[in-house]
Amino acid sequence: MNEVPNPNEVPLPDAAREVLKELLAKAGFEAEIDASETPEGDAALRVRTPEAARLIGRAAQVLDAVEYLVVRILQQQRKAPVRCTVDVEGYRDRRAAQLVEEALAAARHVRRTGEPYAFAPMAARDRRTVHQALKDEADLVTESEAPDAQGRKRLVVHPSRRPSGPAADHPADDLPHDPEPPAGVGPEAMPAAGE
Repeated sequence: MNEVPNPNEVPLPDAAREVLKELLAKAGFEAEIDASETPEGDAALRVRTPEAARLIGRAAQVLDAVEYLVVRILQQQRKAPVRCTVDVEGYRDRRAAQLVEEALAAARHVRRTGEPYAFAPMAARDRRTVHQALKDEADLVTESEAPDAQGRKRLVVHPSRRPSGPAADHPADDLPHDPEPPAGVGPEAMPAAGE
């Protein structure tokens, strides 16, 4: 009788590759998958496929969903937290480089105008990339704002000017405020009584 191997005995990158291979096959994708272990012990999967655009999806929504499923399946199999990244045709590296360029442009804008710069709502991975790109800029502060309806937060870059005196005890008072709420938000968006 063949014994089923303990999932924890299979190296994480190999287990992750098998989970992704099965998911992609069930979804009808032809793909080659390379798996490796990061220095932190996480799994990193790189996918090559002629259907890269379809597998990445708009704003990487399909890719993020596939990565999420791989992680959830691995966590269920291993009964432990697991970290795994899935990339298709180098998309994640290109996206990170693009975000670093956007972060540097935002930093230039804030320094030139003295006004905060708000990015469009973005996923946590993308916000982390921008935060990291600007973390050593002593004259700037980055912060994430409340999530939108899809759970994505805006990241805002603003000058790190902090007040002195009594206001310094209340750093929240120093946070940037939009001069006016976006369209469809605020009292004017509320229906009048009787409508």
